[in-house]
Order: sequence, then C-alpha cells, then structure tokens
Amino acid sequence: MNNRKSLLICLIVFFALFSSGCADINNGNTSSYNEPAKQELNLTITTEKLNFTEDEHFVVYYKLTNVGKYPLDVLKIMQYATYDISFSPVNSNGSVKYICGVPSVTPPTNKDIVQLESGESLNATIDSSCWTFTPGEYIITASYHASGGNKIPNRYWSGEVESNEILIKVREN
Repeated sequence: MNNRKSLLICLIVFFALFSSGCADINNGNTSSYNEPAKQELNLTITTEKLNFTEDEHFVVYYKLTNVGKYPLDVLKIMQYATYDISFSPVNSNGSVKYICGVPSVTPPTNKDIVQLESGESLNATIDSSCWTFTPGEYIITASYHASGGNKIPNRYWSGEVESNEILIKVREN
C-alpha cells in the first residue's frame, strides 16, 4: 500500500512539474537586445525637392531609427560598407551612370559600433554628384545592412533594412 501511495505522489509531482512548463521571468520584461529577428529599425530617405535638371546635384537624407523599446548596438552608417542607394529609371527613357570610383572599404571594427536608444537615429547625407542622370523619372531606394560575418567580437545588430521609395523627375536643362 505504501508503494502505491509513493508511486501516486511521484506521478502527481512529475505530472505537475512537466505540465507547468518553464518560464524565465525578469519582472515581466523580455529583452530583444541584438537579436536581428526582433529588432525594430526603420530607414527613411528624403530629398530637398523632387524635380531637378539633369546637371543639378541634390542631397538624399538618410535616417536610421531605432523604433523598438530597447537600446540597440548598430554599425555606423559607412558608405560602401553599411548602406546602398539605388536610382532606378521608371521607364526606359531614363538612365543613371555612376561616375565616381569605388574606394577600398575598410572592414568595420568595434570602434564603428554605436548604441541607439529607443527613438534615436543615425543620419547621413548622400550627394548625387557621383551620378549622372538623363531626363526621366527615377525611384530612389536605399538599404542599411550589417552582417555578423565581420571579425568584431562585440555583439551588434545584423540584417538588412529597406527604405521607403522616392519618385523624382529629372528634366532637361
């Protein structure tokens, strides 16, 4: 009889332990710190105006914002290393030519990691003087990207974020 009671008690305890599940409770908060799938970055681009002549240069404003609840370590905005910009003709009439040489890119280091608090942004400007445009309409898009493949021992966000699109019109001089 004692064996049956002991067995019954063990089964009840065993059932209670395994049916309750496990939870890691940290005052009700969970941190998504540097986990790419959970991070919330927003990339926005704007221009000073939307209509240009073919010999006119313009600036694209690039803004990367932490829209999540938690601080986030990210790589600085570095041309050719962490962002790309694209000018795509809307129809076959327009064309874009890149006229600047591509410099050698120094791989990022720990010094290139910055922490963005919730709501904080990194900003950059991109001058269009490296591109020549023929008359036509173009869609501008940008991306921010950081890969975890760098030889940086500190953790930081990795992945890619696409920007909004901007439609610009380039007209003849």
